[in-house]
Amino acid sequence: MNEKETLDFARGAFKKFQRGEIESLLGLFSDDIEIHSIGPKGIIPFAGIYKGIEKAAKFFKIIAETQEFKQFEPKDFIAHGDKILVIGYEQTYVKTTKKNFELDWAIVARINENKIISIYIFADTMEKTNAFMF
Repeated sequence: MNEKETLDFARGAFKKFQRGEIESLLGLFSDDIEIHSIGPKGIIPFAGIYKGIEKAAKFFKIIAETQEFKQFEPKDFIAHGDKILVIGYEQTYVKTTKKNFELDWAIVARINENKIISIYIFADTMEKTNAFMF
C-alpha cells in the first residue's frame, strides 16, 4: 500500500472501533495479530500481549466489559512504510470502580498485505491504573 492507502486503511479501522464494529475490525487483522497493551496486568484488566485472532477478540471483549468510552478521538495519523502512528485522546468511565479518566494515547501498528499484523498501545498508565484501583 502507498502512504495514502495506509492512512485510509487506518482511518477505516479506527471508525470500525468507534462504531463498535469489532467483528468487522477483526477481519482487518492477520491470523497471527499481536496486540501489546502497555500497563500493569494485575490492575488494568486488558493490559498484556494478545496473540492471534481469538486473543484479539478477547482483548476487545475485556475492554467492552470493563470500561465505557465517553470520548475516543484519533487526532493525527502518520504513515511511514508499513507502519502507522495514530495519536489520540480519550475520556473513559471504568464500570467496576465508577471512576473516570482522560488521557492522550499513541498507537503504532504494522500493516502487511492489507492486514494489521501488530498493534502497540501507549498511554499514561498511571491515569488508567488509578481509575481501575478501588
